[in-house]
Amino acid sequence: MIDGVGGRFYLKNQHGNFLLQALLALTLVFAFMPFFENKLSSRDFAAQMYTATEQIETAYNAARIYLREEKDNLPYKKQELSGNSFVDVLEHYGLPLGFVPETIFKQKLSFVIDKNQDGIRGYINVEGGKLSRIQMAELARRIGFYAVLRGSGIEVNIPIDTMYSDIVSKKETDENVGFLAELDMNNNSVDKVGVLFARNGVF
Repeated sequence: MIDGVGGRFYLKNQHGNFLLQALLALTLVFAFMPFFENKLSSRDFAAQMYTATEQIETAYNAARIYLREEKDNLPYKKQELSGNSFVDVLEHYGLPLGFVPETIFKQKLSFVIDKNQDGIRGYINVEGGKLSRIQMAELARRIGFYAVLRGSGIEVNIPIDTMYSDIVSKKETDENVGFLAELDMNNNSVDKVGVLFARNGVF
């Protein structure tokens, strides 16, 4: 126990130091709070970007199989599938059950098919949402080569003539099956795939 005038002064001094340290700690917390908040926010946004990219890519792959399989049966007109029709048509071609054609950024997904005498053009249209123009450009970059900004949205073009290589064709006769099973490789083999290399590549 400390008593006397000097002792009382010592206790008051210690109490004052504690308050000063507590105020300093609070100041540091408030000073660094925006930094940590920005860090957490950027990580959350990156995760959302990844989720949207994966969702669009899933729709793109199913649409690409659909065009490849059904191009001869499609009518000569432009049609846009969205909402339930988007899901109903593409579920048979690899779209997961329960797929929602809307990204985490509230962008609506639709499948546009334009068939005329010159050929078929198909693309996934990503429209609306709450992303800025710069963020839309970032999303398009993440989606890949075939994604372009168009107006207020993104078009993900579908090249239907490069689905399979020239040594592979599909043997499956059931048109409702969109999965790449039962492949005819024209008696080719990939046993020595480790020694293969590409001489060139084109889009």
